[in-house]
Amino acid sequence: MGAEEMERDMTRSKIVGLTASIVTVGAMALAASPAAAVTGISSSGQGLVVNLDVLTILPVSLDLGDSGVGTAPGPYSLSNSFLSATASANIEIGSVILPIKIGAVNVTTAGTNDISGSASSGFMPVLTGTGTGTISDLSSLDVSSLLDGTQLGISATTLSSTSTVTGFGSLDAFGASTIENLNIIVNGTALSFTVTGAPDQVIFDTGGLLIELNRQVLTGANGPASTADGITTDALYIQFSNFLLGTNLLNGNIDLGQSFASITGPAGPAPEPGAWALMLTGFAGMGAALRMRRRRQAATA
Repeated sequence: MGAEEMERDMTRSKIVGLTASIVTVGAMALAASPAAAVTGISSSGQGLVVNLDVLTILPVSLDLGDSGVGTAPGPYSLSNSFLSATASANIEIGSVILPIKIGAVNVTTAGTNDISGSASSGFMPVLTGTGTGTISDLSSLDVSSLLDGTQLGISATTLSSTSTVTGFGSLDAFGASTIENLNIIVNGTALSFTVTGAPDQVIFDTGGLLIELNRQVLTGANGPASTADGITTDALYIQFSNFLLGTNLLNGNIDLGQSFASITGPAGPAPEPGAWALMLTGFAGMGAALRMRRRRQAATA
């Protein structure tokens, strides 16, 4: 090998070494770039929540309770589920003294472990948190009155939602729902609708009854300036506002497949553009050096 060739090889070696150093420095800069200064994450999931009351002189609240709730700060992975669900709760006036039944809420699922919720987060160091609520194989959920029979009937294969929060560079929250084979009957008439997957899809809003798919309620604000962010997602949300149940007025809500997640900051800066520039420059230099080596090998072959 001549002196000129040895000099070229030494030059290529220096280029490779320099560019490798640039890549290493860029990688270290990215790793050192602070993520959001997250101070806490919490999340929960509920397959079914019913909270209703009758607007009368003696208002009575009805609550079938939470199903599968998990929530905590710090690292956690929690889940809960109900075995086969057949639940019935009376809607009554004067539940303490001489209760008078005026209606009922009945829930039936076909399988086991059909109503579930879970919550998890790797905080710290993973700055994410999720909550998932699911009700599956729902044979029927009926709201009925003694005078008029079933006024709202629901069945579905799957009603599930997931809420997620992240804190990398900025605080962000987002939700999504899975809705399969959903059928809804209001006062004996089947609703006609298409599940689009879009958030806050209202499919019925008449007579004090609101039915919404993939309902998403944000708290706080997404973005780098936010110090708190959160979201509640319902696969199916039902709201009663002075809804006529027999001769009485029904108020409250039913949530199917509900999830929640929240994160608190303050947010920190995203990785500096200079770190990415170092990485890109280094990779470009290494690519050029390798091309030079291939051309040299081809010429001497």
